[in-house]
Amino acid sequence: MRVKVRLEFSDWVLVLSGVLGPLLFLIFINDLPQWIKSSMLFADDTKVYRKVRETKAAAKAMQVLGIIKRNFVMNDEQDFRLLFNGYVRPHLEYCVQVLSPYLKKDIECLEKVQRRATKLAKGLENKPYSERLALLHTSSLVKRRLRGDLIQAYHILKGTDKVDIEHFFERDDGGGYDLPGHNLKVKV
Repeated sequence: MRVKVRLEFSDWVLVLSGVLGPLLFLIFINDLPQWIKSSMLFADDTKVYRKVRETKAAAKAMQVLGIIKRNFVMNDEQDFRLLFNGYVRPHLEYCVQVLSPYLKKDIECLEKVQRRATKLAKGLENKPYSERLALLHTSSLVKRRLRGDLIQAYHILKGTDKVDIEHFFERDDGGGYDLPGHNLKVKV
């Protein structure tokens, strides 16, 4: 892969995997309106990649789940967690920090894989999804993404991540009052 900026090209670099591709895509998409001279730019022009990613991730995770189903017997929660967390969940959560699904159909597409996977654990196939999650000591993918977002917000506010806090949050000074609590209050 190489990058072109105006008339200059970078050197060729072999990229096998990682977040560089999606990250460069997002940078390209965010700058697209500045570079296109047409007065018409449709939202679907920039959302094609997202739809393809969700579908491919779910299909790959379902494929891995099929391999697990044919080759392993999950006798207990520990077997499930070991196989699911090690082989299936990475496909469902790949690049979620950059391309977090927000449409209900995309969320359901990914959640369907976990819903099906939880039925593989012995004795749980006829229980409701929420009960299966509780018995397997895991949470829905939506809750995992929310937890990840909250952890990221905390790291930004604490200064652990070296980013401009003002770009993401507006701090709340309490309106001039000395309010009790921590100093990480933000305006909503």
